[in-house]
Amino acid sequence: WVSDQRLPDAADVLTGPIILPEAHCLTQDQKSILRSHTEDGKGLLWVGHTPKAVWQGHGACPPPPGKTAAHAELKPIRPKHPVWEGVELPIVLASAFSEPGIEGEVIGEFEGHPGLVIQETGSRREAWLAGMPVYNYVRPGDHGSVRTPTGGIALLRNLLQWLAQKKPMAQLWPYP
Repeated sequence: WVSDQRLPDAADVLTGPIILPEAHCLTQDQKSILRSHTEDGKGLLWVGHTPKAVWQGHGACPPPPGKTAAHAELKPIRPKHPVWEGVELPIVLASAFSEPGIEGEVIGEFEGHPGLVIQETGSRREAWLAGMPVYNYVRPGDHGSVRTPTGGIALLRNLLQWLAQKKPMAQLWPYP
């Protein structure tokens, strides 16, 4: 996980896929660092809001367009892609932004909106996930102590492995 403000300081030490959550304001320098990172084949996972324009680094950051849905269920629409391997349904996102953050192939959706988009060009891989996956959630009508597990953590693990394009050196399994 990298805060957008820390990108210039961390650029030289970033070795694997970056998860960039809710980064709707990025400067040109920050965007250049991310572009270089993906061109080196290290992968980038955008989660939620993404920048639509270059931010100048001062003043208020404009709010992103689009709507957010609470506890949205992500459904595979290309289930044979490796990111879905071993992922059990349901996959619930704590909140889901309705406007795709990157151009690419939609392989998951929620409520008729793109929910998971991937982009692969040569050694560059990027993915956009509409919101943060949750480990478990309370279904409508259940009381607070009844929790339903979701496939969100397995999906996140698979996304990072797909973005990295390498096998992990170590893995903790089963979760947690």
